[in-house]
Amino acid sequence: MPSNNKRLTTCRAIATTRTSLKLLSSNLLHRNDLVTEDAVAELVEHGLWTVANIKDAWQTLKREGAAELQPGTPRDLSAQERLHVVRMAQQGNVTEAIGQFLSYALDEEAPNINVAYDPRYRKACDRGRESNG
Repeated sequence: MPSNNKRLTTCRAIATTRTSLKLLSSNLLHRNDLVTEDAVAELVEHGLWTVANIKDAWQTLKREGAAELQPGTPRDLSAQERLHVVRMAQQGNVTEAIGQFLSYALDEEAPNINVAYDPRYRKACDRGRESNG
């Protein structure tokens, strides 16, 4: 029987695939009504199921903060999340802004003091500093 982590990873991969297909169907086929199998069939039929298009969809999802990533992997913040963090920092709440940034970037995983000093989270912490600096 698969572990909970493996199931969670599988569920995240399925969710990302479905979200990517919705994005591709909407942007390339101008259709929002297709289920997964039909979306793939239509994209293949029109020559749009390509590595470049799939990669573009993934990059778009990551940029918009909508990609499902492995737990503990920092994700890019959505425009709304970035604005929230910036406004907090502008109001002088820098420590809270950094905590909120990490909370968003780590997908609501509650950050604690160890996150700031854990090398596994360096990229997320460095991006938070760049966003607020």
